[in-house]
Amino acid sequence: MSNKFVIIVLVVVLLFSVAFSGILVASLLDDSQPDIDENDGNNNVNNDGINDNQGGEVGDDSGDGENTGDNGGDTTDNPNKNEGLTKAPDITFYDLAGNAVKLSDYFGKPIVLNFWASWCGPCKEEMPAFDEVYRQYNGEVVFLMVNRTDGSSETVRSATNYLLANKYSFPVFLDTEGEGPRKYGIAAIPYSFFINEDGYIVSKVNAGISKQRLVNEIAGIYTP
Repeated sequence: MSNKFVIIVLVVVLLFSVAFSGILVASLLDDSQPDIDENDGNNNVNNDGINDNQGGEVGDDSGDGENTGDNGGDTTDNPNKNEGLTKAPDITFYDLAGNAVKLSDYFGKPIVLNFWASWCGPCKEEMPAFDEVYRQYNGEVVFLMVNRTDGSSETVRSATNYLLANKYSFPVFLDTEGEGPRKYGIAAIPYSFFINEDGYIVSKVNAGISKQRLVNEIAGIYTP
């Protein structure tokens, strides 16, 4: 075989190899490109799906938020709601039959604690409003009308006579030992304290109260 023929064969083989390699490379590129696009498409779909899922989770979270809101409503019964409030000092007073009663006996319900005396003009002026509102709440709010029975300016007899003459329906108690003025720092009456069901003082009024003011103050400790 002549050298010339061998050279021609090698050139043909080389050209064929180059051409085949080009075809193979092009084929590989074509195959790989759709995969990339397809993967990108899937990533976009996945991203959209994730967003949708996040949206769903947000929706679920907002649903949980409503539950949290319900729990938030429940937290109105949580002691944390009493942050910044003062615990009502416990005091002992006596009903008209002479039985000892403690303020703490009534914790668990909202309480209106009023200190009064029959010689006190503003006290007597607010009594009809207290009696009317007491009947209006029908036991849902505890009214403790505590008489300052100091034994001199107010005695058991004078307090009892006043009550018999006016026939009020709210419960009346006698503070014969002066615990109210001492523990609550009372220098003048009437003095009303509005205590929530946990036994914390929410508000207080050191003056005679109108019916509307009384109802407004009760709204701070009681929700029907």
